[in-house]
This record gives sequence, structure tokens and C-alpha cells, in this order.
Amino acid sequence: MPGEQKVCPACHVAHHKGCWLEQGGCTTAGCGQGPGEAPALEEPPATIPIQVSETPPKIESPSPAGSTTEEPRRKLGMLVSVAPGHPNFEHGMNLAAAAMRADVEVYLYCLDDAVLGINDPRLQSMRGAGLRLFGCEFARRQRRMPPDELAIYGGLTMLSDLAAATDRFVSFN
Repeated sequence: MPGEQKVCPACHVAHHKGCWLEQGGCTTAGCGQGPGEAPALEEPPATIPIQVSETPPKIESPSPAGSTTEEPRRKLGMLVSVAPGHPNFEHGMNLAAAAMRADVEVYLYCLDDAVLGINDPRLQSMRGAGLRLFGCEFARRQRRMPPDELAIYGGLTMLSDLAAATDRFVSFN
């Protein structure tokens, strides 16, 4: 049935059942149920073992400046909706490259005419270097583009999830 939905057992986001099956799992950024990830339990276990320590945990003070404590990487979400060759498409690609050089995780969603640029060698090179590249499935189909594995394709729910999961979100229209 076209309206059937699949709710991710890990992040509880609803997906079209066909999209879930086509993508091989959840397409929500950061969710462990994505393509190639280990499947989650459909139902939580009856009991969860808890370790009880007789000594209280040690609370460490913040590390001084210059220490080697690893901080979580910043996340930049980007939406590009203009065709390759448009100045804003180029600005978006330049920002993504600069952010990646600054060790920022970049999540790029191509909407509307921007899906035509998913196969751009520069984008694919950045993808190979860690860019998280997403494309609008509806836009791909409207432009009669064949299915490919150059990006993860999904709907606007995926875009919403990207915007919510990143520290900053910018748009190039």
C-alpha cells in the first residue's frame, strides 16, 4: 500500500515503507539504522542490566587550553536548490570544501535542480573525503534521472532531520 509507513526503532522517525526498503534502512542523519548498519531490535529487551558501583564516579575538571581532549566535531547542514553552473551552486560547493578543510562535518542536501549536480566530480571527490551527500528523490524522478548510488536519496523529512541534527544550517537558492 503506498501510504504505509515504517517507524525507525532507533530514532522513531516515520519513513515511507518503500523508501525504507529501497534505502536499506533509516536515512536520518546520525541514526544507527542507516544502510549498512546493524539492525536494531524491534522491541526493547525486557530488562536492561545496570552496573552498580560502590564508589562514586570521579568527576574531572575541564581540561586546560591546549590539551589533547577530543571535542565533538561541528556539523554544518547545507541545502542547495539551484542548478550546477549557477553562482549559488558554486558558492555552496566552495563553502562545503572550506568547512571540510576546517574539520567540520558537512551534510549537503541537493533539492530541485541541484540534483543535476550530484554527479559533479568535485562533489563526488568531497563525498570520498567524508561529505554526507543527500538528494531529493522526488526531484530526481521529476528530472527522469536513473537511480544511482552517488548520494542518499530521500524526501523532505530527511532534509528536516538534517537541519535539526546540525549546529548550523545554510541554504543556497
